[in-house]
Amino acid sequence: MRAVLKTILIMVMVTGLFGHSLGEDLIDVTAAVDKQTAFIGDLIGYTITITYDSTLRLTPPAISENLGGLKVKDVDVGNVQTMDGGRLREEIKLNLRSFTTGEFVIPPLAIEYMLTDSSQKSISVDRIKIEILSVLAEGTSPDSLEPRPNKGQISLSSNEALFYIILAAVILIIAAVIVYTYRRRQRVIEPEEEYVDPRPAWEIAFTALVLLKEKKLIQAGEITPFYVELSDIIRNYLGRQFGFDAIDMTTEEVADILTDLEIDDSFRNGIDRFLKHADLVKFAKYFPSADRPDQDWDEGYRLIDGSREMMPMRPIVEELPEVETADVNGEKREYSDLDYAPPELRSAPVPNSEEDTQ
Repeated sequence: MRAVLKTILIMVMVTGLFGHSLGEDLIDVTAAVDKQTAFIGDLIGYTITITYDSTLRLTPPAISENLGGLKVKDVDVGNVQTMDGGRLREEIKLNLRSFTTGEFVIPPLAIEYMLTDSSQKSISVDRIKIEILSVLAEGTSPDSLEPRPNKGQISLSSNEALFYIILAAVILIIAAVIVYTYRRRQRVIEPEEEYVDPRPAWEIAFTALVLLKEKKLIQAGEITPFYVELSDIIRNYLGRQFGFDAIDMTTEEVADILTDLEIDDSFRNGIDRFLKHADLVKFAKYFPSADRPDQDWDEGYRLIDGSREMMPMRPIVEELPEVETADVNGEKREYSDLDYAPPELRSAPVPNSEEDTQ
């Protein structure tokens, strides 16, 4: 019985040693620096190169902010290359620096990996010594340093002074010519003509309504922006359809214009109600019911669709300024409405009394 146990124990020890040796044969780790002697503040490149079999799974090493007293500036992990034979090569690059003189030792970093049987192993790199030197000469104390004396004033001869004055004047003249030429060209460039959409007003408005719905402002709870855009769509439509600038008018001014144009009463009243409700949401912070925004979108569509063929009964005519008297050739002359009439009416006789009218 003892012989059997001893045999099993020997087999376990041999297997463990063989597995350890096999794991080390599957991976190789080296570390190097680009310089072992540096001055204060210099960057020191530290590279760990890992060559391993593709069957291994590496665990990235834990890198702190400090390695042996040297501050870690940058870390680049994950540069993996495939080599001949299927082995992989990975490099971990660090930049180190120190603002203290003396000798430092970069400690050995442990690289952990997993074998195919899920057993965990680790391998360490060699430690590396680094010497940080001062930028001062050897034996020089910082307290003994003194600032350099100021340079004396530069004296110019009269000819040199005249040369620099003429040079400055020439530079200023050239700069003035360049600025003048640039501004002149800017004034010559004519502004581009504003694009006018040739489509009918109702088609432009329908497109804007569809785009507004696709923004999903209602679902996002953006009720006020929704009503601002919806109101602008209706106002732009009124301006294009009936020929006035509704976007910059108040709701009352829009209603007055529609009344002057003798637009259908039902349409005019619908527009008035629609814009007043939109004003409440936009300016009075009124929050409508949950289904009201969708209803108002439908109402805006209905108002536009119902007025596609609608035209004003009479055009907008700007009133002429009233002129009571004017000085013509030294004489005061009174103007009547006929002075603003067409020439054929302007030449007609004007009755002065009731007898002339009979």
